[in-house]
Amino acid sequence: MTSKSRDGTSAPEVATRVLAGAVLAADFCAVQQLMNPKSKLRLAIERDAPALVAREAARVALDPEALDEPARDEYGKTLDGIQERYGNEISQSPFEPPSALVEELAERAIQRQAYASASAALEHLGARNKRVGELTASGLRDLKSAEAADAGATEKAFGSAVESFWLAVKLKAPLEPLFQKRATDLHFTHPSSKERLLGTLLAADHKAAFGLSVEYLLGDKEISASILSALSRGTGRKAFLLELARMLSGGPERYGEFVSRYRASVETLLGRAERPDFVLAQRKLSGHTGEDAEDGINLLRALAVAHPVSALVCRVVAIPRQGHYLIPSIAEGKSALEILGIDSAGESATRRPGD
Repeated sequence: MTSKSRDGTSAPEVATRVLAGAVLAADFCAVQQLMNPKSKLRLAIERDAPALVAREAARVALDPEALDEPARDEYGKTLDGIQERYGNEISQSPFEPPSALVEELAERAIQRQAYASASAALEHLGARNKRVGELTASGLRDLKSAEAADAGATEKAFGSAVESFWLAVKLKAPLEPLFQKRATDLHFTHPSSKERLLGTLLAADHKAAFGLSVEYLLGDKEISASILSALSRGTGRKAFLLELARMLSGGPERYGEFVSRYRASVETLLGRAERPDFVLAQRKLSGHTGEDAEDGINLLRALAVAHPVSALVCRVVAIPRQGHYLIPSIAEGKSALEILGIDSAGESATRRPGD
């Protein structure tokens, strides 16, 4: 059991409160404050300065009085559980959180899509690379199962694969992919990448187009290459890319809304191929009904966040003295979304994490 002080500022007591709040909030940063020998909280505890400890602990630890009743009850249970299971370890080493407790925090962080905390906690345990490898291997197994399964089982297997690969990517690089920046880079900083994708679509090189698309959406070359190697059939590649696009849009309903607007925009352009109305086409794409035309570059960035696949299937055109417009990419009478084979909303087995 933890030794107690009159003011509750002994190292074990403070550590227990910090750890309870960290687990409840899935916040590994608070744990790092305990472990860091140069943190203000750690220095205050080691100097045995109760007033300073209380101040720094209040800054780092979760305040149960600020929680609503259900959360406060959960905090109390978490605190009691930590004291019961890890009290002796914390008393002996208050600045070294028990590995099992850090593992609990990591799993809770994953469930709450707090990927930065999960990644840092697993890195502390020396288990992040192993977890990423396991998730990647699981996703690849699901891909093989999907290609060999019937239609219903295929969708479920692809959905499971997408979830595994996405979690692997987020644990490797929690802040990536930043779709707003990636879309701008794709179209303006590294336009050759966009041209390369369009070239593969024009040449009907679906495998190459799939590889470029998955790499953009996942932001991880290694995992993307593994996926490309694992899928031997075009139907499988299209099904996986569709499932990934749906998930990143927040599910089939939201993706379906994007597809409907995209198709309407394509019809507008094809209906006036000789003198395309970019203003109307962009308005159909965005769903914006106002009189003033949106800036195409700003729309590119906004759509890239809501529907990451949009940056791959749209292009920005600059009209002198008018501005920029975002419109669907079209090649030989077909839209990029159609050529990629992901112009269907349908039902999906996955939703974007957090939705």
